[in-house]
Amino acid sequence: MFALNKKYQQLKNYTRMLKEFQTQDSGFNPKEAFNNIQIKQKEVLELINSRIQRLLRIYQSIQTDIKEQEEKLSSFNKDSLEDIDAMLKLVSKHLRNLKTLSFTGKELLLAKKILSPNQTFKDINQKSQNEITAQIKEKEQLSMKSLNYRLKPK
Repeated sequence: MFALNKKYQQLKNYTRMLKEFQTQDSGFNPKEAFNNIQIKQKEVLELINSRIQRLLRIYQSIQTDIKEQEEKLSSFNKDSLEDIDAMLKLVSKHLRNLKTLSFTGKELLLAKKILSPNQTFKDINQKSQNEITAQIKEKEQLSMKSLNYRLKPK
């Protein structure tokens, strides 16, 4: 999570610098900013890919352990505390591994933001358009209410 958050902060800095460049003429190089953004996107993809690869390896180890346990279950003694303890330890080990490697919702949102930085510009435009339409609709509703109020017989 920390690495993904750090990459997101760096990407936000680059996009902020790019916005500043668009508003004022400074010594900022837009090609460098786009290259940096692409580099950060590649780093995030590599980070996500490595996490997915580790998850796949854990999944494969779980599958092999399950097959081994199925073979052992034929001779499983329900009264044997050692067998039950061994099974519980195995299950808790796999759960811990999966819990530490699985993606949280926050990490997925950060990755999505990093992998589509141009979306932020589209989102800004879309939000302003949505706000304008909401204001227009609100004014229309208010005018309709006032018109209905005036037309009601007293």
